[in-house]
Amino acid sequence: MNSDHALTKQAAWEKLAQTCAHGAIYDSQERQPHSKCLPGTRKDFLESLCAIVESGTRNIVWVVGDSGSGKSTVAHTFADELSQEGLLAGTFFFARNNPRRNTFDLVFLTLAYQLGLQHHVTRDIIATAISVDPSLLDPAKSHVDQLERLVVRALNSLKLQWANKNMSIVIDALEEGATTNGTSHVEPFVTLLARLTRNHN
Repeated sequence: MNSDHALTKQAAWEKLAQTCAHGAIYDSQERQPHSKCLPGTRKDFLESLCAIVESGTRNIVWVVGDSGSGKSTVAHTFADELSQEGLLAGTFFFARNNPRRNTFDLVFLTLAYQLGLQHHVTRDIIATAISVDPSLLDPAKSHVDQLERLVVRALNSLKLQWANKNMSIVIDALEEGATTNGTSHVEPFVTLLARLTRNHN
């Protein structure tokens, strides 16, 4: 292996680690104290979510509810349970008042970072893509490019490792993503998520 190229890839991975929103990961220090469902509460609902994941019949599960109804608590608890079972691919928890967590610009970078932690081959694929095109780390970069060249490629590299597993990505509080001139970016982002699930089938 060319040592200069290896160093370039290492630098690319380190740059991704610096750029992504660590605070948006479900068990981050920034999100302390972590809000989890009390033992025995929301049991039926959590079990229904787990059943959907295990069945593999639905690519996207959308949990809706009024503000303050406990969606984030459920999302954190669900992510924690998936993690314990080895079924969590990545998370992103939005937060309206946090400039790094109220934007869609860092979602795919943060997911790519978490996917790269799953396997050294995946990390190498992500780092190579960034070393070839460092602009992938630019928040202004096309989200489609970030999705295709970082996340989709990473997921494809994990297919063998994840064979017979129904892995999940948990995204919380989409509605807290920033708007531009009063226009919400939720709908186009959801369209990209749907594209992700199609590409990974």
